[in-house]
Amino acid sequence: MTSVTFGRHDTALYDVLEEHAEEAAILWEFRWQALADFEYDLDDLAELDERVEAHLDGLRIAGECGWVTCKNLGWTGRGEYFTAMNLAMSHGKRDLLNEVLSEAGGNLEALSGIVSALGWVEANALQGIVKQWLDSENPVLRRIGIAACAIHRVDPGRYLDAALMNSAPELLSRALKAAGELGRNDVLPLVEQHLNHRDEDCRFWAAWAAALLGSIHAQQALKSLVRSSAKYRVRAADILLRAMDLDTAGRWLAAMLDDREGVIVILSGIGALGVPKYIDVLIENMKDDRLCDVAGGAFMMITGVDAGSEDLYMAVSEEDSKQQFDPDKVRNWWRKEHVRFQKNTRYLSGEELNSENCRKLLVTGSQPVRQAAALELALEAPAAALFETRAPGYRQKEKLKSLSMALL
Repeated sequence: MTSVTFGRHDTALYDVLEEHAEEAAILWEFRWQALADFEYDLDDLAELDERVEAHLDGLRIAGECGWVTCKNLGWTGRGEYFTAMNLAMSHGKRDLLNEVLSEAGGNLEALSGIVSALGWVEANALQGIVKQWLDSENPVLRRIGIAACAIHRVDPGRYLDAALMNSAPELLSRALKAAGELGRNDVLPLVEQHLNHRDEDCRFWAAWAAALLGSIHAQQALKSLVRSSAKYRVRAADILLRAMDLDTAGRWLAAMLDDREGVIVILSGIGALGVPKYIDVLIENMKDDRLCDVAGGAFMMITGVDAGSEDLYMAVSEEDSKQQFDPDKVRNWWRKEHVRFQKNTRYLSGEELNSENCRKLLVTGSQPVRQAAALELALEAPAAALFETRAPGYRQKEKLKSLSMALL
């Protein structure tokens, strides 16, 4: 691509393109946070995606000037790498793709933005490009290739098999995650070989994938991670409690209730288990400013309450926009509503937890609820792919229509 410079008469154009580049990166970061926000459902995500796409389109239409503007701003965070990779893909030039990849190096935060951009484009736009990465000797490029396939739920076949036997932790950990996402239970023996891997990332993703693939050994590995991993203990407990039968999960969680060092694990775990008998524990912990958000999230995960419309938050000043649950209001709401919940039945967003309701919640639920529903459905069907709740909203809607889950 030839060099482009902006002259003094191009100031207005540059200002517009600069705004497109900055807003695309900022909105993508906002979207990243929205993926785990109870305030966002699929429609909200799709609307946010349209805003991101509008800015990307403004840069694409500008051609080389759009690329130069993006490059001049610098790539300092995930959002900037997301934007740059989108533009590089739209130009279809390998030298631009290589420039973005070279700048990212092995930085996992930068790579997350790059992989998100690869998930943003249509799968057919990646043909040939991804194969080149999968054939590379560079483990980082192979990691990107595996991730690009997995995010589109395309099985990379022998490339995944080979990656599961690779010694590079950055490649192996992503391959383990992909095996679970894709429902590749034929490679379960390879996954289980890494349950005690020396690398923590590999150990967690092996246990996570093994649980999704129906392994009888996954639960012990997840329990070990809950005890030992500061990085993964919450996520390990989340999938562990979902994978256990109800009685076993209840006993394990009850045994954990005395572990004050692991209180965040316990509170989020209550939300994953979804049993109303522990609601009082959640409400009590809402009194602690450090734990209020976690306890409130678990409460919403179980009950499906819209805390805003039910006025369950404390009053806040104009200077402090952060909403926090009011334990007294929550307790009063629960006293009125608890009669519609059975004490020892699992619930997700106010619905009894079963496959039919999980499919419904994939359409209607908030983002955290949708992620939980996708996990529950995958745990029920170890050979099925995990539904991708991070994909562009329009693509998710098309997928849900093709599965006849709902009329959207």
